[in-house]
Amino acid sequence: MAANFHRSAQGAKTSAEKAYNVLRDKRREYNRLYQMGLDTDSFDNEAFDAALQEIRANRLPEYQSKISDAKEKAKEQFRDEFIGALNNNINNALRSIRELNRALRTPFSEDSYAFQVQPNPDYRRFYQMLTDPMNLQSRTLFADTFQQKYAAEIEELFQILTDTKTGDIDKRVEKYTNYRTYLQFDLTVTTPDGTVQRLSRMMNKKSGGETQTPFYIAVLASFAQLYRTDRDPRGSTLRLIVFDEAFSKMDGERIAQSIKMLRELNFQVLLAAPPDKIGDISTLVDRNLIVLRKGHTTIVRAFDPREVDDANA
Repeated sequence: MAANFHRSAQGAKTSAEKAYNVLRDKRREYNRLYQMGLDTDSFDNEAFDAALQEIRANRLPEYQSKISDAKEKAKEQFRDEFIGALNNNINNALRSIRELNRALRTPFSEDSYAFQVQPNPDYRRFYQMLTDPMNLQSRTLFADTFQQKYAAEIEELFQILTDTKTGDIDKRVEKYTNYRTYLQFDLTVTTPDGTVQRLSRMMNKKSGGETQTPFYIAVLASFAQLYRTDRDPRGSTLRLIVFDEAFSKMDGERIAQSIKMLRELNFQVLLAAPPDKIGDISTLVDRNLIVLRKGHTTIVRAFDPREVDDANA
Protein backbone atom coordinates (compact mmCIF):
# COMPACT_ATOMS: atom_id res chain seq x y z
CA MET A 1 0.00 0.00 0.00
CA ALA A 2 2.76 2.44 0.97
CA ALA A 3 4.74 1.57 -2.13
CA ASN A 4 1.72 2.21 -4.37
CA PHE A 5 1.08 5.55 -2.67
CA HIS A 6 4.72 6.54 -3.09
CA ARG A 7 4.63 5.74 -6.80
CA SER A 8 1.39 7.69 -7.26
CA ALA A 9 2.76 10.66 -5.37
CA GLN A 10 5.95 10.62 -7.40
CA GLY A 11 3.94 10.44 -10.63
CA ALA A 12 1.76 13.38 -9.55
CA LYS A 13 4.86 15.40 -8.66
CA THR A 14 6.41 14.70 -12.05
CA SER A 15 3.19 15.72 -13.85
CA ALA A 16 2.98 18.90 -11.78
CA GLU A 17 6.56 19.81 -12.62
CA LYS A 18 5.91 19.27 -16.34
CA ALA A 19 2.76 21.38 -16.19
CA TYR A 20 4.62 24.11 -14.29
CA ASN A 21 7.40 24.14 -16.88
CA VAL A 22 4.84 24.43 -19.69
CA LEU A 23 3.09 27.25 -17.83
CA ARG A 24 6.38 29.07 -17.24
CA ASP A 25 7.24 28.79 -20.95
CA LYS A 26 3.84 30.21 -21.85
CA ARG A 27 4.36 33.11 -19.42
CA ARG A 28 7.77 33.89 -20.91
CA GLU A 29 6.30 33.79 -24.40
CA TYR A 30 3.53 36.18 -23.29
CA ASN A 31 6.09 38.60 -21.78
CA ARG A 32 8.15 38.46 -24.97
CA LEU A 33 5.23 39.02 -27.36
CA TYR A 34 3.63 41.84 -25.38
CA GLN A 35 6.79 43.28 -23.80
CA MET A 36 5.58 42.65 -20.26
CA GLY A 37 7.66 42.17 -17.09
CA LEU A 38 5.40 39.84 -15.13
CA ASP A 39 6.92 37.23 -12.78
CA THR A 40 7.15 34.00 -14.77
CA ASP A 41 8.48 31.85 -11.89
CA SER A 42 5.73 32.52 -9.39
CA PHE A 43 3.77 29.47 -8.19
CA ASP A 44 0.58 31.52 -8.09
CA ASN A 45 -1.01 33.21 -11.06
CA GLU A 46 -2.05 36.47 -9.46
CA ALA A 47 0.00 38.76 -11.71
CA PHE A 48 -1.30 37.14 -14.91
CA ASP A 49 -4.88 36.96 -13.54
CA ALA A 50 -4.70 40.69 -12.86
CA ALA A 51 -3.43 41.32 -16.41
CA LEU A 52 -6.30 39.25 -17.83
CA GLN A 53 -8.83 41.16 -15.74
CA GLU A 54 -7.40 44.48 -16.94
CA ILE A 55 -7.67 43.31 -20.58
CA ARG A 56 -11.27 42.19 -20.08
CA ALA A 57 -12.30 45.37 -18.29
CA ASN A 58 -10.49 47.98 -20.36
CA ARG A 59 -8.76 46.76 -23.50
CA LEU A 60 -11.31 44.25 -24.79
CA PRO A 61 -14.15 46.78 -25.14
CA GLU A 62 -11.69 49.08 -26.91
CA TYR A 63 -10.65 46.26 -29.25
CA GLN A 64 -14.26 45.32 -29.89
CA SER A 65 -15.06 48.93 -30.74
CA LYS A 66 -12.11 49.11 -33.13
CA ILE A 67 -13.10 45.79 -34.71
CA SER A 68 -16.68 46.94 -35.17
CA ASP A 69 -15.53 50.25 -36.63
CA ALA A 70 -13.10 48.50 -38.98
CA LYS A 71 -15.84 46.11 -40.12
CA GLU A 72 -18.22 48.98 -40.85
CA LYS A 73 -15.53 50.81 -42.79
CA ALA A 74 -14.78 47.62 -44.71
CA LYS A 75 -18.47 47.24 -45.53
CA GLU A 76 -18.65 50.87 -46.63
CA GLN A 77 -15.65 50.40 -48.90
CA PHE A 78 -17.12 47.09 -50.07
CA ARG A 79 -20.36 48.82 -51.00
CA ASP A 80 -18.78 51.86 -52.60
CA GLU A 81 -16.03 50.13 -54.57
CA PHE A 82 -16.85 46.44 -55.04
CA ILE A 83 -20.61 46.75 -55.56
CA GLY A 84 -20.10 49.95 -57.54
CA ALA A 85 -17.59 48.21 -59.80
CA LEU A 86 -19.97 45.31 -60.44
CA ASN A 87 -22.72 47.78 -61.27
CA ASN A 88 -20.42 49.40 -63.81
CA ASN A 89 -19.40 46.04 -65.32
CA ILE A 90 -23.00 44.89 -65.68
CA ASN A 91 -24.02 48.17 -67.32
CA ASN A 92 -21.07 47.88 -69.71
CA ALA A 93 -22.16 44.32 -70.58
CA LEU A 94 -25.72 45.48 -71.29
CA ARG A 95 -24.38 48.31 -73.42
CA SER A 96 -22.17 45.89 -75.35
CA ILE A 97 -25.16 43.62 -76.00
CA ARG A 98 -27.08 46.55 -77.44
CA GLU A 99 -24.14 47.36 -79.72
CA LEU A 100 -23.85 43.73 -80.78
CA ASN A 101 -27.52 43.67 -81.69
CA ARG A 102 -27.08 46.81 -83.78
CA ALA A 103 -24.35 44.96 -85.66
CA LEU A 104 -26.81 42.11 -86.26
CA ARG A 105 -29.38 44.24 -88.03
CA THR A 106 -28.17 42.67 -91.26
CA PRO A 107 -30.25 39.46 -91.45
CA PHE A 108 -28.51 36.16 -91.97
CA SER A 109 -30.30 34.47 -94.84
CA GLU A 110 -33.98 34.85 -93.97
CA ASP A 111 -33.36 34.45 -90.24
CA SER A 112 -32.74 37.25 -87.78
CA TYR A 113 -30.44 36.90 -84.79
CA ALA A 114 -30.30 38.81 -81.53
CA PHE A 115 -28.39 38.47 -78.28
CA GLN A 116 -30.44 38.26 -75.12
CA VAL A 117 -29.28 38.98 -71.57
CA GLN A 118 -31.32 38.71 -68.39
CA PRO A 119 -30.73 38.33 -64.65
CA ASN A 120 -29.56 34.93 -63.48
CA PRO A 121 -32.52 33.68 -61.40
CA ASP A 122 -30.14 32.02 -58.92
CA TYR A 123 -28.68 35.43 -58.03
CA ARG A 124 -31.62 37.70 -58.75
CA ARG A 125 -31.52 39.37 -55.30
CA PHE A 126 -27.90 40.35 -55.81
CA TYR A 127 -28.59 41.48 -59.38
CA GLN A 128 -31.40 43.77 -58.20
CA MET A 129 -29.07 45.27 -55.61
CA LEU A 130 -26.20 45.70 -58.08
CA THR A 131 -28.37 47.38 -60.71
CA ASP A 132 -30.49 49.52 -58.40
CA PRO A 133 -30.31 53.21 -59.47
CA MET A 134 -29.32 54.04 -55.89
CA ASN A 135 -26.12 52.04 -56.34
CA LEU A 136 -24.04 55.14 -56.86
CA GLN A 137 -20.64 56.28 -55.70
CA SER A 138 -19.93 56.82 -51.99
CA ARG A 139 -21.34 59.70 -49.94
CA THR A 140 -24.29 60.29 -52.23
CA LEU A 141 -27.76 61.35 -51.22
CA PHE A 142 -29.02 57.73 -51.51
CA ALA A 143 -26.15 55.92 -49.73
CA ASP A 144 -27.96 55.40 -46.42
CA THR A 145 -31.22 54.44 -48.15
CA PHE A 146 -29.39 51.91 -50.31
CA GLN A 147 -27.66 50.48 -47.23
CA GLN A 148 -30.96 50.03 -45.42
CA LYS A 149 -32.80 48.57 -48.40
CA TYR A 150 -30.18 45.94 -49.16
CA ALA A 151 -28.70 45.37 -45.71
CA ALA A 152 -29.36 41.60 -45.87
CA GLU A 153 -27.90 41.21 -49.38
CA ILE A 154 -24.82 43.29 -48.57
CA GLU A 155 -24.19 41.32 -45.38
CA GLU A 156 -24.64 37.97 -47.15
CA LEU A 157 -22.36 38.86 -50.03
CA PHE A 158 -19.81 40.34 -47.63
CA GLN A 159 -19.78 37.12 -45.60
CA ILE A 160 -19.44 34.96 -48.72
CA LEU A 161 -16.36 36.88 -49.79
CA THR A 162 -14.69 37.13 -46.37
CA ASP A 163 -15.44 33.72 -44.84
CA THR A 164 -12.08 31.94 -44.69
CA LYS A 165 -13.33 28.94 -42.73
CA THR A 166 -15.49 27.19 -45.32
CA GLY A 167 -14.74 26.07 -48.86
CA ASP A 168 -12.24 27.49 -51.32
CA ILE A 169 -12.29 31.25 -50.80
CA ASP A 170 -10.36 31.91 -54.02
CA LYS A 171 -13.05 30.19 -56.10
CA ARG A 172 -15.81 32.04 -54.25
CA VAL A 173 -14.12 35.39 -54.76
CA GLU A 174 -13.56 34.62 -58.45
CA LYS A 175 -17.19 33.62 -58.86
CA TYR A 176 -18.91 36.45 -57.00
CA THR A 177 -16.66 39.22 -58.31
CA ASN A 178 -17.40 38.24 -61.92
CA TYR A 179 -20.35 40.19 -63.32
CA ARG A 180 -21.27 37.26 -65.58
CA THR A 181 -22.32 35.29 -62.48
CA TYR A 182 -25.35 37.56 -62.16
CA LEU A 183 -26.39 37.38 -65.83
CA GLN A 184 -27.64 34.79 -68.32
CA PHE A 185 -26.78 35.13 -71.99
CA ASP A 186 -28.47 33.61 -75.01
CA LEU A 187 -28.78 34.01 -78.77
CA THR A 188 -32.23 33.97 -80.37
CA VAL A 189 -33.08 33.07 -83.95
CA THR A 190 -36.27 34.48 -85.46
CA THR A 191 -37.47 32.71 -88.61
CA PRO A 192 -39.52 34.42 -91.35
CA ASP A 193 -42.75 33.04 -89.89
CA GLY A 194 -42.01 34.72 -86.56
CA THR A 195 -40.89 31.60 -84.68
CA VAL A 196 -38.26 32.39 -82.03
CA GLN A 197 -35.73 29.76 -81.03
CA ARG A 198 -33.10 30.03 -78.31
CA LEU A 199 -29.61 28.70 -78.91
CA SER A 200 -29.45 27.33 -75.36
CA ARG A 201 -32.45 25.09 -76.08
CA MET A 202 -31.58 23.92 -79.57
CA MET A 203 -27.85 23.23 -79.19
CA ASN A 204 -28.33 19.49 -78.74
CA LYS A 205 -31.28 19.17 -81.12
CA LYS A 206 -29.94 20.70 -84.34
CA SER A 207 -27.41 19.56 -86.91
CA GLY A 208 -23.77 20.62 -86.86
CA GLY A 209 -24.29 23.31 -89.48
CA GLU A 210 -27.30 24.74 -87.70
CA THR A 211 -25.39 25.03 -84.42
CA GLN A 212 -22.22 26.32 -86.07
CA THR A 213 -24.12 29.15 -87.73
CA PRO A 214 -24.92 30.96 -84.43
CA PHE A 215 -21.24 30.62 -83.49
CA TYR A 216 -20.21 32.55 -86.58
CA ILE A 217 -23.01 35.03 -86.03
CA ALA A 218 -21.74 35.71 -82.51
CA VAL A 219 -18.13 36.03 -83.66
CA LEU A 220 -18.97 38.35 -86.56
CA ALA A 221 -21.18 40.55 -84.41
CA SER A 222 -18.47 40.74 -81.76
CA PHE A 223 -15.87 41.80 -84.29
CA ALA A 224 -18.29 44.27 -85.85
CA GLN A 225 -18.85 45.82 -82.44
CA LEU A 226 -15.11 45.83 -81.73
CA TYR A 227 -14.24 47.40 -85.08
CA ARG A 228 -17.23 49.78 -84.84
CA THR A 229 -18.35 49.03 -88.39
CA ASP A 230 -21.74 50.61 -87.77
CA ARG A 231 -20.17 53.98 -86.91
CA ASP A 232 -17.67 54.08 -89.77
CA PRO A 233 -18.83 51.61 -92.43
CA ARG A 234 -16.40 52.86 -95.08
CA GLY A 235 -13.45 53.55 -92.80
CA SER A 236 -9.91 52.60 -93.76
CA THR A 237 -9.01 50.95 -90.45
CA LEU A 238 -7.89 47.33 -90.32
CA ARG A 239 -10.86 44.96 -90.00
CA LEU A 240 -9.19 41.61 -90.23
CA ILE A 241 -10.66 38.25 -89.17
CA VAL A 242 -8.88 34.93 -89.51
CA PHE A 243 -10.87 31.66 -89.53
CA ASP A 244 -9.17 28.27 -89.45
CA GLU A 245 -11.13 25.35 -90.96
CA ALA A 246 -13.84 27.85 -91.77
CA PHE A 247 -17.46 26.69 -92.13
CA SER A 248 -16.39 23.06 -91.70
CA LYS A 249 -19.90 21.88 -90.76
CA MET A 250 -21.97 24.21 -92.93
CA ASP A 251 -23.66 23.47 -96.21
CA GLY A 252 -23.15 25.60 -99.32
CA GLU A 253 -26.14 27.85 -98.72
CA ARG A 254 -25.08 28.74 -95.19
CA ILE A 255 -21.50 29.34 -96.32
CA ALA A 256 -22.72 31.72 -99.01
CA GLN A 257 -24.83 33.63 -96.49
CA SER A 258 -21.89 33.84 -94.05
CA ILE A 259 -19.58 35.29 -96.67
CA LYS A 260 -22.30 37.70 -97.78
CA MET A 261 -22.61 38.93 -94.22
CA LEU A 262 -18.83 39.32 -93.97
CA ARG A 263 -18.88 41.56 -97.04
CA GLU A 264 -21.83 43.60 -95.79
CA LEU A 265 -19.96 44.23 -92.54
CA ASN A 266 -16.92 45.42 -94.53
CA PHE A 267 -14.51 42.86 -93.11
CA GLN A 268 -11.25 41.74 -94.65
CA VAL A 269 -11.25 37.99 -94.14
CA LEU A 270 -8.69 35.23 -94.45
CA LEU A 271 -10.32 31.79 -94.63
CA ALA A 272 -8.33 28.61 -94.12
CA ALA A 273 -10.76 25.94 -95.29
CA PRO A 274 -10.48 22.17 -95.76
CA PRO A 275 -10.37 20.81 -99.35
CA ASP A 276 -13.97 19.66 -99.36
CA LYS A 277 -15.14 23.27 -98.90
CA ILE A 278 -13.17 24.74 -101.82
CA GLY A 279 -16.11 24.35 -104.18
CA ASP A 280 -18.41 26.31 -101.85
CA ILE A 281 -15.96 29.09 -101.01
CA SER A 282 -13.68 29.66 -103.99
CA THR A 283 -16.25 31.43 -106.20
CA LEU A 284 -17.35 33.76 -103.41
CA VAL A 285 -13.99 35.29 -102.44
CA ASP A 286 -11.63 37.71 -104.18
CA ARG A 287 -8.52 35.52 -104.25
CA ASN A 288 -7.77 31.83 -103.75
CA LEU A 289 -4.50 30.29 -102.60
CA ILE A 290 -4.06 26.55 -102.50
CA VAL A 291 -1.45 25.02 -100.19
CA LEU A 292 0.19 21.80 -101.36
CA ARG A 293 2.48 19.72 -99.22
CA LYS A 294 4.86 17.05 -100.41
CA GLY A 295 7.08 15.55 -97.78
CA HIS A 296 8.73 18.44 -95.97
CA THR A 297 8.05 20.87 -98.81
CA THR A 298 5.06 23.23 -98.89
CA ILE A 299 4.01 25.02 -102.06
CA VAL A 300 1.50 27.87 -102.28
CA ARG A 301 -0.21 28.54 -105.60
CA ALA A 302 -2.89 30.99 -106.61
CA PHE A 303 -5.75 29.72 -108.72
CA ASP A 304 -8.91 31.06 -110.28
CA PRO A 305 -11.91 28.71 -110.03
CA ARG A 306 -13.33 30.17 -113.25
CA GLU A 307 -10.29 28.91 -115.13
CA VAL A 308 -10.87 25.46 -113.65
CA ASP A 309 -14.50 25.58 -114.82
CA ASP A 310 -13.42 26.66 -118.33
CA ALA A 311 -10.88 23.83 -118.51
CA ASN A 312 -13.53 21.29 -117.57
CA ALA A 313 -16.08 22.69 -120.01
